[in-house]
Amino acid sequence: MPKFFLPSATLRGKLAVDIWDSDMLKLKTAESFGFKTYVVWENDFRTNKQETVDKVAKWILQEQQ
Repeated sequence: MPKFFLPSATLRGKLAVDIWDSDMLKLKTAESFGFKTYVVWENDFRTNKQETVDKVAKWILQEQQ
């Protein structure tokens, strides 16, 4: 769950909880087809790009083993 929005918050005309549910369905669908996923939160990337890139790179390397 994101750090900044309550489930009842309205974002672009939709409830935050509905957006989260939709995002989760997309992730689960991709994973059901064999894709591996790693979620990058926009705020994490905006506040610390290099750390976020490093985490993703580390995850990719671990997934290749």
